[in-house]
Formats: sequence, C-alpha cells, structure tokens
Amino acid sequence: MLFDLPVMLVIVLFLALGIFSQWLANRIKWPSIVVMSIVGLLVGPILGLANPEHTLGSEVFSPIVSLAVAIILFEGSSNLDFRELKGISKAVIRIITIGATIAWVLGAIALHKILGFPISIAIVMGGLLLITGPTVIQP
Repeated sequence: MLFDLPVMLVIVLFLALGIFSQWLANRIKWPSIVVMSIVGLLVGPILGLANPEHTLGSEVFSPIVSLAVAIILFEGSSNLDFRELKGISKAVIRIITIGATIAWVLGAIALHKILGFPISIAIVMGGLLLITGPTVIQP
C-alpha cells in the first residue's frame, strides 16, 4: 500500500469512492457495477493506492468479499423487469430454461463424480455455479 492509513479511514475512503462511483454512473448512464469496477481497479491493482486484504487482514476481508458478492447478486436480481421477457426469442427462452437445467444437472453430477461431493451439496453448488459462475465461487 502506498499510504499507511488507519483502518477506519480506509473504510471511509472506500465508502466515499463507492458513493462517488454510484453518482458518476448515474450521471453518465452506465451500470454502477462497471464504474465501481473501474474505480476499484484504479485504486487497487493499477495505482497500488490501497490493498484492503493487507489492511483488514484475510480473516475480515474474505467475509466482506462474500457479503459484497451477495449484495451485487441481490441488486442485480431486484432490477429485473419481467415485462421485457415477452419480446425475447424462443432460442433465448430455451437457453435460460432447458440450457440452465442441463448445466445445473451436469454441474452437480461433475461435482459429485469428479470431486466426490455429497449429492445434496453437489446440487446446491451446481446451482451456485450456474447462477454466479466459477469466478465468483472460486475465491
């Protein structure tokens, strides 16, 4: 980390950057997750101004990341407009119904057979992999 700031100040700065990112996204009519991702990459890996895992410790950082993922998924699902489903094609309907079901079942079978997960856990993990993707589940 470039600066050695107190933990409380780092948290306040991250909250302020989040609020600023939301405001900026609203002004430029971009999805807020895009602007937040860009700001996060600039502050963290690109400019090296902050490393929250180092500042907060891995015991605190990991649950915060999990909570943030849950909030992002909830926010994304709460913005769905089911009235828009009337205009989609049959191919898209098949992908989100039949394709999703096949991916869930095959993912659960693979988790059970290859990794040896109990079937109940494999079914839940298959659903999580379907909804979030492996890049969210792996960390």
